[in-house]
This record gives sequence, C-alpha cells and structure tokens, in this order.
Amino acid sequence: METMPKAKQRLFPVGVGHTCLSLAGILLLSSFALNIWAQKIGKPGGPKPGPPPGPKIGKKMPKKAPDSQPPGKPIIIRPNEGYLALATTSNATVSLMRLVTRRDRNDYQVSLNGVLNVPRLKPGSYRLEIRCDDYEPFTDTINIIKGEQTVLNLPLTAKYGTVMFGFGAQATRDIAVWLDGKEIASAKLRFEKDTLDITRVPVGLRQIRLSKPGYEDWSQQIEVKPGAVADNKISVAMIPATITLTVKSLPQADVYIDGLLRGGVGNDGALLIPDLEPGAHTLKVKLAGYQGVDRSLSLTIEKRAVTEVVNLISILETSEFNAGFKEDTKNWVKTWPQGWELTATPQRGLQVTGERVGLINNTTIPNQPFNHYGDFLLLLNVKFVNGKGAAWVVRAQDDKSYYLFELATSQSKSREKAWNFYICRDGNCMLKDSQPCLAEIEKPESHIRISLEARGNSFTLKIPSQGDRGAGPTFTDDTFRYGGIGLRTINSLEMFVTEFFIKPTVL
Repeated sequence: METMPKAKQRLFPVGVGHTCLSLAGILLLSSFALNIWAQKIGKPGGPKPGPPPGPKIGKKMPKKAPDSQPPGKPIIIRPNEGYLALATTSNATVSLMRLVTRRDRNDYQVSLNGVLNVPRLKPGSYRLEIRCDDYEPFTDTINIIKGEQTVLNLPLTAKYGTVMFGFGAQATRDIAVWLDGKEIASAKLRFEKDTLDITRVPVGLRQIRLSKPGYEDWSQQIEVKPGAVADNKISVAMIPATITLTVKSLPQADVYIDGLLRGGVGNDGALLIPDLEPGAHTLKVKLAGYQGVDRSLSLTIEKRAVTEVVNLISILETSEFNAGFKEDTKNWVKTWPQGWELTATPQRGLQVTGERVGLINNTTIPNQPFNHYGDFLLLLNVKFVNGKGAAWVVRAQDDKSYYLFELATSQSKSREKAWNFYICRDGNCMLKDSQPCLAEIEKPESHIRISLEARGNSFTLKIPSQGDRGAGPTFTDDTFRYGGIGLRTINSLEMFVTEFFIKPTVL
C-alpha cells in the first residue's frame, strides 16, 4: 500500500483526526469573525454588540487634552489603530466614512450625555457628518491618527430658540401670540402665572406681537438665538388699553371723571382726555353760573374714541331787579328774616336789623333757591339808623357762604370810617381787607347812595355823589365766582334801605 506524503496529510486529514482538525479550523474562523464584528460596533443592522475591549462606546471621555491620562482604567490604543472621542449634541446621529475607499460608512448614535467614543478606527481621513432633528447639520473632514486619541468638541447649532417673556406681576392668561404675522398655536406656548415661553421659534430676526383683552398690543422685533438662552429672555409690561374721550362744552368749564378734575374746556370748546380705561365712569361738567351736569359713561374697547357733548344751562339772571319795598313784595326773599320790617311812612323802605341773611328770590330758572348773578352793578340807598354804617351780601352760595361788604363809620366797632371786605364760610366771617373811607358819611339823618361793580374777581366800591372823595377801593378774591345778592348786618349796625337795584352784566 502506497503511503501518502506527510504534507498532504496535513492538508487533507481524514478519519477521527480529520474531524478534530475541522473543529479547530471552525474555532479559528469564528475567532477571526468576532474580531471583525467588534470593529463594526454601531453599524445599522449588525448583531447586538457585546463588551469590546477598551473604553465603552458612548462612555463620556474626560475633558482633557488628547495626550492626558484620564483617571481610572487607561485607554489602550493599538499602534495600528485610531480612537475618536466626540462631544456633540445628545441623541445626534454620527456618520463616518473613510475617504480612501469612499466606502465603509458607519452610523453611530450619540448617548444622552452628548458623548460618542469610537475605538479601533483605521488611521486616515474621514468624512464626519453629525445630524439631529431641530439642529443644523455639521459636515467636515477629520484625521484619525495612528496610535492616538482624537478628541473633538462639535456641538450642533439649534435651528430653533425658546423665547421667554416675563410679565412681572401681570397675569399671562388670555394672551395670544403672533409670530411674523401668524398666530402661534397654543401647543407651542407654555404659560405660567407671570411667564410665557414660546418654543420652536426659528432662529433669526422675528416680529412678535402679544395681544390681551383690555390691553394695548405689544409688538417688537427680536433676534432669536438658538436654544433657551438668556438673550431670548424679554421683560414685558402690557399697557391697559385706553379710550380717548372728547368733552365738548362751554369754554372754561371744569370736567371731572370719577370725581377727579381732568381739566378745563378750551377756547375751542373741547377737552381731550386720552387715557380712560374701559368700563363704567361718571362725568361731571361744572361752570360758574351754569347748572352742573352729571352723566354716566360706559366705555368699551370696541370704540376707542368717544365724544360727549354737554350743553350747560345758565343759572344767572339776565333781567334787572328793583325792589319797590311794598307790602305785597315780601316774597322777594325766600325766608323773611326776623328783625326786618317794611315801612311806608314817613318813607317807604326796609328796616334791617340782625345778622340773618335774606337773598333775592324771584328767579324764573327751575330748581334755583334764589337769584344767581355773575357780573353785575348793585346800587344801594341806605340810612345809618344807629349811626354805625351799612352792610350787604354778594356772591352767596347759600345763607352761610358769601362775600360781605361793610361801610363803617367812626361810631362802629372799629371806631373809624372804612370799607371792610369779609369772606364768610359756613357761617364764619373773617375780615380779609379794610380800606379807609374818605367820603362824608356821618351827617345826621343823611342817606348814602353806594355802588358796587362786580367783574370776575374784582369788586369796585364808590359813593357816586361825592366824586373823587367818594371813590372807594377795589377788592379782589377768587373764592366765589357767582351767587346770590342780599342783605344782613354786622357789628350791631342797623340800616334803613330805600333803594336796592341790580343790573346784571351780560357778556
């Protein structure tokens, strides 16, 4: 029997020995395949990898220079291989393709902590691509150096930013948002008590408008930066929406809103009030010598400009008054004061004593308790019954608040001839001014004719029959601009009035 050469026996084993060798060959091939498989970790469609030798894929690398030694287990890089440690956006997809072959493209998933480690790379140039939803992709060429660790920090730039509005103490409910003219769906808005966040706003210059019922729209162009960064935080103060009210009435009339004086009507007959909030308000218009007008207003945001025309009715008398002092004319004062007495002999007139006020009351204007006068000329003819002088009332608001004038003699309380000017408020009369009287007013049984001309805040007194000596002072005051005219005494004087004439000055 011919014997087979030994070389051929090693190449072609037979029998039991043949079977063992075949098993050994299979184990050798399997070991080789595992090595190849370990270098393809992360390739889609491959088998689930077991733990490869060296650092774990996805394990965060220390933030040190590539040639530094991290604590713990050392990184082992074989002399003929490279190693990539990449820090980038979490959950991004990373693609590596060798430029030499234009093949061997492998995709990897970045871990949640934003780190990807790829060991056992063939040295050379690679095309690196990093992609992630809502981020700008990154592409570049990198070099993997034989036997070294390549460390890269390449975070992606977000395509969107989160715009954060702070409203301070203002509530954010009912706010609607427009981005570049289009309303943003509520799903993209995050509301808190005093903050509002808008997610997924495209990076770049954006026009944002905020709207809230009852408030002015807020609008601003902002540059949105990637992500939720401090540059995207904006403080907003929504301004309550206001209505402009124009009140048309007589010039110089005072206008009150909710009890507060807002100004006077101008010479053009109008007052502009630009800052009223929507809702219920009260309007009052007052002018000296006219009936005040009270009106309720209901302002709504749907009508941003409102005009109210207020017609004022004068309460000032325009007709002359001349008291005849007859028995049938007692009704020219509302309440006949105690101590007053009409006489017909020896001369017709009115005896006045006591300090109670009697005001002219024959008005034809509705709802007026007595005659009201603005500017006027008053003529009095009086006799000093007890030699102390005479007194009269003008611009009365009622029987307790008015101006009081006194022509006093040397027998009066002050013991000197003087024109005295008092202001009475709530029944208390205070002397405001006193000027000497040069006229002859102390002849026994004589009658003195006195004139008082009232114009605005000025009151000019005189005794016309005595020429220059009869010229009296001019007193001024702004307390009362219109009111009633009547009689009363002061400082225990008594007088007899034979003429009481009023001529209104109508402009």
